[in-house]
Amino acid sequence: MKISACLIVHNEEYCIRRCLSSLVGVVDEILVFYDGPCTDITLDIAKDEFGAKVEILDFYGAMEKHQSHIFSKTFGDWILAIDADEFLSDDLKNSLRDLVSNHSVSAYSFIWPLWDGKRQLTTSWPRKTSLFRKDKIEFLGVVHYRAKINGLVQNTNYVLSHRPEYNNFTCKVFKTKWNKWAKIQAKEFKQDFSLVPKFNYTGDDWPKIIKLRKRIPLVMMVSDFFWTLIKTIWQGRGNGIIVFKVAFMQASYKSLVDYYLI
Repeated sequence: MKISACLIVHNEEYCIRRCLSSLVGVVDEILVFYDGPCTDITLDIAKDEFGAKVEILDFYGAMEKHQSHIFSKTFGDWILAIDADEFLSDDLKNSLRDLVSNHSVSAYSFIWPLWDGKRQLTTSWPRKTSLFRKDKIEFLGVVHYRAKINGLVQNTNYVLSHRPEYNNFTCKVFKTKWNKWAKIQAKEFKQDFSLVPKFNYTGDDWPKIIKLRKRIPLVMMVSDFFWTLIKTIWQGRGNGIIVFKVAFMQASYKSLVDYYLI
């Protein structure tokens, strides 16, 4: 089983080495595609130090817009979708080959501990599905879209470390970053479906839940808020008070998308 590691990057020279170093020896190819003209040495590091395949794409400001393209360029049976500020833990690195040898599994989710720029905030939550069979995923190039996996998604106790330089869970960041992405996501939901980048997507229209959110956004604002809030708190139980804060922010984000669909 061949593994292709895929990264969409933009000005990541501060952390790209840490990420790529964790991939050496366990993946069969590394693809690093740049969102917009490269103004730092990210691609030089990826190509010259790690032998990655690199490509410069038109600037959009969101990796999902480019993921269908990068997935289509891979030769691996499995795809590891990883961000530049993420890296494989030692246990995950040592077990990656064993994971992809299991023919009954279509994808794996890993523990993705929250990080506030200085320290780890959680231990066993949240999870992120980052490793999947190339032929078992259906993907739409829309901001924060969760890919559909056809088959078994296996939860593991392996850690995919994520260590950004800032705290993503503050009121200030929510007002600037999260609110901006909510507007962008709503705008993308409103676009002609034929213009949405796709990978292995078998339908000819938006998924039912997105069509419902577009049809009755006010009703979905309430439903999405409480469903997301309860689900997130339940999934994150045992990880401290931060779970309630994150749950409220994620629920608010979901409702904001519905609000901007009006």
